Amino acid sequence: MSIFAYNVFKTVAEKKSFVGASEIVNITPSAVSHCITSLEKQFGFPLFYRSRNGVKLTYEGEVILNYVQTILHF
Repeated sequence: MSIFAYNVFKTVAEKKSFVGASEIVNITPSAVSHCITSLEKQFGFPLFYRSRNGVKLTYEGEVILNYVQTILHF
């Protein structure tokens, strides 16, 4: 897990969109998706509910977001 991956996760959570996050972190939407999928595999659970209208954090994703924000704050 890298700081970059945490930053991508936080940005997706804030923008509620892989495309919106990709514009902020300056990578393709596909790379954002790959990064989130990789984090989900490492954690062992989904971080987002995905739909045509965007994404929404799962309960577990909300918990992880609190830790990620703390890590990124330092």
